Amino acid sequence: MLSHSESLLVAQRLTDAIASRDRDRFAEIYRDDTVVWHNFSNRTQTASENIDLLTRIFAVTRELGYRDITRLLTPEGFVQHHSLAGIFADGTPMAPIHSCIVATVRDGRILRLNEWLDSRQFGEIWQRIKQL
Repeated sequence: MLSHSESLLVAQRLTDAIASRDRDRFAEIYRDDTVVWHNFSNRTQTASENIDLLTRIFAVTRELGYRDITRLLTPEGFVQHHSLAGIFADGTPMAPIHSCIVATVRDGRILRLNEWLDSRQFGEIWQRIKQL
């Protein structure tokens, strides 16, 4: 069984990686076989595909982070509710994006991450990414 401290450490490393906006930090968090699922597409991504998406998000922001975090540890990992907030590269504040993730952790890394969010709240990020 996964220790609670291991789950908390992985959850915090994920939070820190988002705030750093550094794609290389995700190589320390994701496994080679990590799967990421989003409710708005109902599709899965590989670790590499998700890191590519995050890199595009980082390109259109100058500040990003999880706020108002609530975590619940599970026998297999953690559940986290947060709002993603930040500032776009042009200085415009981002409207908060409320999200819930369910993560399965193995060997100190995320094996699977399921994320639920309102795609309308994510719309401005999509529009800015399309302009890259």
